[in-house]
Amino acid sequence: MTKLKTALLASTSVVALVAAGIAPPAFAGKGNGVPSGAHYNLTIIGSTQAPNSTMTGSNRHTIIMPLVTAGDSVNGSEPDGSITSDTSIFLEQTTSGDATDFRVCDGNGFDVAYQCSPPAAPLTPVRGSDIGATFQLPCNTSVTGNNLIACTGNESDSYEVWVEALGKPGGSASLTTCGITSTGTEYCNSTNTVLVRTAGKPKFTNATQNLTTVTTKCLSGTGKTGTCTYELFAPEFDYYLWDYDNNGLRNAQLRFYDMSGENPNHS
Repeated sequence: MTKLKTALLASTSVVALVAAGIAPPAFAGKGNGVPSGAHYNLTIIGSTQAPNSTMTGSNRHTIIMPLVTAGDSVNGSEPDGSITSDTSIFLEQTTSGDATDFRVCDGNGFDVAYQCSPPAAPLTPVRGSDIGATFQLPCNTSVTGNNLIACTGNESDSYEVWVEALGKPGGSASLTTCGITSTGTEYCNSTNTVLVRTAGKPKFTNATQNLTTVTTKCLSGTGKTGTCTYELFAPEFDYYLWDYDNNGLRNAQLRFYDMSGENPNHS
């Protein structure tokens, strides 16, 4: 994953966080449970105020989401049947030849989500309301699962996703990966990733499986029965997203680590 190693230097991440008014986290390494080596930082900031722009068309590493998700509890079951209460980070697959594997295409989670493909335009609604941010990433080939349904087309890579809650103690949030069919039906992962900022030193958790697959019923087109695990961007769904439910967490960080063998420090 050469693009990951060349484009995602730690200094870039620190500058992005400082510009957003967020204290930069400790460098990766021993003590906080995260691997060392080349990685991409994504910071999700909880805010009571919406940004004054669409936040598209830049190299930011930051997404702004509501500090409290109205009517949608942390660690609740998804989908909850209420589109209007959802706060989503829509996911789009990295296209072949793109200069970077990971990219924030729309950092404003308060208004209509914009697509990654130029020119910048709102996502085509498939369920009546598509409010949220947009993040670009490759299909992840390192995941496993029962009745695994593979992704197709565009970019694929092998990587891990590690998450932690930062900032002052207090607040929690959850990330649930979901897929939306061409008819607008939403299916969500049977498990989610919960972030809680407790007292003490923050520690990363490996959330690769939860954040890069959707484990749910096998749809009719798969030819399988029971439960299936869909890689991000498997063709059974037209859209993928992280349903982000926040209850006062001001700073969540996600790190994407290369597992392709090009990073000699990965462990």
